[in-house]
Amino acid sequence: MKEVNSGGFNVSDEIPKSIKIDITKDTYIADKIMQMQRAPKLARPIIRQYFDFLKELTPEQVMDWMEGSERLKDTYQRATFGERIVFAGARGLIRYSKRIKDGANRVICFEVAALTIRFENPEAWEVIEAFGEDGIKKLKEGIEDIKEILKLKEENM
Repeated sequence: MKEVNSGGFNVSDEIPKSIKIDITKDTYIADKIMQMQRAPKLARPIIRQYFDFLKELTPEQVMDWMEGSERLKDTYQRATFGERIVFAGARGLIRYSKRIKDGANRVICFEVAALTIRFENPEAWEVIEAFGEDGIKKLKEGIEDIKEILKLKEENM
C-alpha cells in the first residue's frame, strides 16, 4: 500500500530512495580530523598506521594487486612471523577493548578507504578507477580482509 499525503499525491514517488553526495577535500580532511579526535586514544596509532598505509601505496603496488587473484588475507596467512607480528599489537588492543574495536571499525571501512586514497593518494586512485567496478570490488574485498586480519569482524570478545 502506497502512502498518500493529504494533498493526494504519492510521497514515495517524489522522494528519491537514496541521494549520493560528493565531498570536497576540505570536507574530507575536517571529517578525518573529527574521526581521529572521537577515536579512543589507544586506537589512534592503529588508525594513523592504516591511513599511512593507504597514503603510501604506489600505483605499481595497486596495479599488481588489482591484476592478481590473491586476497590480502591469503597474503597475510603466508607472511613470515616478522611480518605478522606487526599486526599483533593492534589485534591485542582490539580484542580486549570494545571502545578501541568500535573506534577502529568506524574508520576502517570502504568509504573512508576510498576517500583517503582518492584525496591523499590520487595516483593510486586512478589505478583503482581504471579497473572500474572490478577495482571498487577489489578495494572492498581488501578492506574486508584488513578487518578480518585485525579481528574487527569477530562479534565475540
